[in-house]
Amino acid sequence: MAQNKAATAPHCRQIMFDVGLPLDGQKARRVIARALDSQPQELAQRIMNYGADGKTQTSFPMVQVSRYRKGLALVGFGDEGADAASQASLAVYSHIRELYPDRLIRQHMIDLPVSAKRSPYPLRYRVGRMIVEKASYHKDWIENPEKGQPHIEGLFKRSIERQAKALGIELPDFKVSLMGARRVVPMHKLADAKAPCGMSVKLRGLIDAHFEVDLVLSGIWAAGYQLGSGWGKFNANYQRGNFQ
Repeated sequence: MAQNKAATAPHCRQIMFDVGLPLDGQKARRVIARALDSQPQELAQRIMNYGADGKTQTSFPMVQVSRYRKGLALVGFGDEGADAASQASLAVYSHIRELYPDRLIRQHMIDLPVSAKRSPYPLRYRVGRMIVEKASYHKDWIENPEKGQPHIEGLFKRSIERQAKALGIELPDFKVSLMGARRVVPMHKLADAKAPCGMSVKLRGLIDAHFEVDLVLSGIWAAGYQLGSGWGKFNANYQRGNFQ
């Protein structure tokens, strides 16, 4: 008699490809997209967050591209995302070896539980590169502290709530306070590269944004816009001193 597979606790899987070169989120996404050209269409859609109609999905991306030191990473959330990232990893590794034949490419993987629980006091989390502006009126909010701070705090809070809902995590009520950021920059400066022709100047982000939140977060979380393109991720374990 067949047994039902036991439900697993919320988790994420990060598969890292060390290239020895810094790759911004947009370039990493292009590398992975090209690697998936020879893979089943369904897998490519899951990794790149497209629907069968070719349009970008508006739901939380269960697989996300990420910067990783001198290289790139795939981050899969939940069983669905983790399985998809694993299925794509061989094709991604093989394509990177073709792109950089003279470099030693290292690949390794970690699985982390993802959780959130109330903290009796605020904890600080840093988001290295967070897209906070994608519409014309957002620019006015960012430049006006009275409007800008609530917009960014609300965006961070909604991002945590969205990921928690996608992973089946029940959140307590919590508060978010933006403590500051190093600077606001156009998206192409976030990418450490010249802006490609036609890139929207509406996309702007924060460098090193610090938030205080009365939640103990575990695992990898993502905040802001353009999550599937490599922006907004932070490892809460690492920031709390658990160096996994």
